[in-house]
Amino acid sequence: MKRTLVSIALSVVLVLAAGGGTAFAGTEYDYLLAPTSVCPNQMNLAASVAAQEQAMLCMLNYVRSKKRLPVLATRSLLQDSSNLKSLDILRCADFRHQACGRETFYHTKRVGYAQGCWGAGENIAWGSGTRGSARSIMRAWLYSTGHRENIFKSSFRDKGVGLVKGRFAGYSNAQVWTNQFGYRC
Repeated sequence: MKRTLVSIALSVVLVLAAGGGTAFAGTEYDYLLAPTSVCPNQMNLAASVAAQEQAMLCMLNYVRSKKRLPVLATRSLLQDSSNLKSLDILRCADFRHQACGRETFYHTKRVGYAQGCWGAGENIAWGSGTRGSARSIMRAWLYSTGHRENIFKSSFRDKGVGLVKGRFAGYSNAQVWTNQFGYRC
């Protein structure tokens, strides 16, 4: 008998745009942000998508190590799923977990990660200009309870990060991020 356990941990959507967005009053979580010497390209918008995704992956594991949590393994299936979700958000101009009218973990199932017993969480964000950098997005996630809970969830063992660049919500230089976390039993 196949048992499916789905632990869905979604986050409140977050929109950051040039000239506006979320302002953070304190610095409560700033100590969790990796130095650029540890995770390069976290503020380099000219870096390739792969280099920026790598910066985000590095930053995730840095945060977890600072909280004494196990580092997350990058899984190609979650990486593919995250990229497909970011593409959906941009293509359909639909910034939500159910982008294009698909269920939240549509791509996670489609690529084959979500089989048998599994759990997953998802963080999404977008920004333009410097507010779309890996560092800016990570900082925003750390100051959002739902996003932070996904990053700190001890049962998650795997991760995938997807970044898609393009025109979104009237901004020509938008960066749409999807970060998926998961575990398989």
